[in-house]
Amino acid sequence: LSLVLLTFMGVSSIANASINDNVFNAHLSGEGDTFSLFEDSYDENEGFVYTADVKFNEGQAAGLVFGAIENTSLYVFNVDRFENKVKLLHFTKEDTWKANELYVAPFIGNDKTTQGEYSMINPKVRTLDKINLKVVVSYDSTNAYVECFADNIVRFDIDAPLRIENYTGGKLGLNVFNANVDLNNI
Repeated sequence: LSLVLLTFMGVSSIANASINDNVFNAHLSGEGDTFSLFEDSYDENEGFVYTADVKFNEGQAAGLVFGAIENTSLYVFNVDRFENKVKLLHFTKEDTWKANELYVAPFIGNDKTTQGEYSMINPKVRTLDKINLKVVVSYDSTNAYVECFADNIVRFDIDAPLRIENYTGGKLGLNVFNANVDLNNI
């Protein structure tokens, strides 16, 4: 894997990137939304499994980028510790970059969790320092589908993969939002 740093928003830095035994490890930090893309890409009809162990040194959110078309659009599956949420986002660029939330769910909790319970859960989620993220993209003859996992729990739709409209493939990458993280076992 080769990494090309593209900063769409904010300030970023990537350091200590390494590949050992075909496993990529990186340190990424950024203010605002920051994206780093690999040079390699997948076609719209290619499936893949993309995973990383995220270690938060500090900050709010980190995620996996897929389907990135430089200066046009990209998808991100991330975990936001400060909001206690996992999100599937689609970023598009016209004059400026815009994030569209496709799916959002609690990282810990569900539709039956009360506000009182969230008041006890949210402070603990803010301090989580290790989270595993995984994206599985598959393709049938006409559609692309995505399954998103955080700590090996499927998110958003447990019955079937989510169909991705107008998916054209693209590059993989990494994302942080106001965070300083180590990403391992990529």
